Amino acid sequence: MLRCLVGLMAALTLAGAGQAQTLHTVADGLEYPWSVAFLPDGRMLVTEKPGRLRIVDEDGLVPEPVAGVPDVMYSGQGGLLDVALSPDFAEDSRVYLTWTAGPARSNTLHLGSGRLVGQALEDFEILFTATPPRRTNVHY
Repeated sequence: MLRCLVGLMAALTLAGAGQAQTLHTVADGLEYPWSVAFLPDGRMLVTEKPGRLRIVDEDGLVPEPVAGVPDVMYSGQGGLLDVALSPDFAEDSRVYLTWTAGPARSNTLHLGSGRLVGQALEDFEILFTATPPRRTNVHY
């Protein structure tokens, strides 16, 4: 999936330019990658819908997931979804996540953030919880 995303980004960048396009695999072994945020140092944060936040560096996928990610309800359209960096990431190291949580018959979407310190999110807090809770695993 990430391979397709990188290829699509390259295709869109070069579309209409008459240039040959080359697809480069930057990471293998991701399970249902969903969102990517590019860190200032060139690494990438990638969410996996089953509930893992991963780092991809110049050598590929870092073996251990980022610690400190909230518990995720992975079902249907739910799971660990978007990742975004604070506009002031260089100063505050803040990462924002959206995810679904709760039991199957009473789950909802959350927005939260924490500081990326090494391989962990620290001081993670929920900033928003959607209401009312959902009885299904679709249309977040």
